[in-house]
Amino acid sequence: MRDEPTRDSEAEHVAAKGETVTAAAVQASAGEAPKRHYIGFFMSRHFWLGPRPESVPGVIDDPAIRTPFLARSREVGFAWNDAELEICVRRDGLVMLRVESLERGIADDRAADPSPSIDAMLSRWQEYLEHSTCLALILLSCVYRHTNIALFTLFPLTNREVFRPTIDGAGRVEMGGTSLDGFSGIYHVAFDLMDPRVTAAQLFMAQQLDVSTVAEVGPQMAVARARPLLRRRLATLSRALGEYQLGNASLAILLSWFVIEDIANERWMDWIEGKDADLGGGRRRINSDRRDKMKGRDYPASVVTNLLELADRLSLDQLKTIDTVRSWRNAIAHQEKKPLSSENAATAISAALELVREDCGFPLDLPLGLMVPVM
Repeated sequence: MRDEPTRDSEAEHVAAKGETVTAAAVQASAGEAPKRHYIGFFMSRHFWLGPRPESVPGVIDDPAIRTPFLARSREVGFAWNDAELEICVRRDGLVMLRVESLERGIADDRAADPSPSIDAMLSRWQEYLEHSTCLALILLSCVYRHTNIALFTLFPLTNREVFRPTIDGAGRVEMGGTSLDGFSGIYHVAFDLMDPRVTAAQLFMAQQLDVSTVAEVGPQMAVARARPLLRRRLATLSRALGEYQLGNASLAILLSWFVIEDIANERWMDWIEGKDADLGGGRRRINSDRRDKMKGRDYPASVVTNLLELADRLSLDQLKTIDTVRSWRNAIAHQEKKPLSSENAATAISAALELVREDCGFPLDLPLGLMVPVM
């Protein structure tokens, strides 16, 4: 049985509980609180969020002009929060995420053991990285849907790409290091570490985005936060798209198949549970033995997807595409010498995306362009 509800209006429901706040409100609330920790990352391309001066002569070479310009770039341009999530985006494109339950877990780990085990830290990292990867996909989708510009490519977010910024009592963002309370990374691409002239030039020429472009990010991320299966699928789809954009067709197909198979299995178990009934006398139509058999090896993905089509849980076109993607997955798994193209990968991602859209309750639009350098 599905372990989480699917509701067509779930994004709207969560949006009603969340709150979009201004940068000034972030500063005001921060003034009354100690430092708050976040996970931060930059997308693949720079952008400027919100209004930007149209013409600033000397912004690159004149420190008197450059310094206030850069100070403005480090303001929080968008913030959204509910009881569990807080999302902030600086004007220079820094994305910051705070998950209250994970922060409490990190604090509890430290309280129980000042030197927590590597497994404990890895567990927190994995959860935060899954949230961050999911957030990157949602941000990409919102920007693409509102601007029709494929501004970003996706890349795997690891401890090399994310870091631990804080917002202090005055509302200032401090970049911090690449550690999640002790787990060191290799590097992070923080503007604060660059030559200020380079930073100013990049920001002045970067794509400008209206704040309304990212307004849906918070409510959509809240839906993903509340539904772990959806969040895992979105993160996997994000990785599939990233591999596709880099030209790695085989890995993109495999990751897309993971999403397809996961959704098919969930729909299959939902259908089985929907057929269960009390027959009286302590008997049930779907008893444990029958349920275990229908979940076992006698019902592989090829059988399950065909039965789902007959049960009207998949369309015939979806079944045909899934069968094709499954054949590609098998060719990869069995190391068959079968050439797979970027077009095959795009088909696999589109199939996974269609199934995710049907279940997530909010719009999801992804560009399928490639970012491969000319040789």
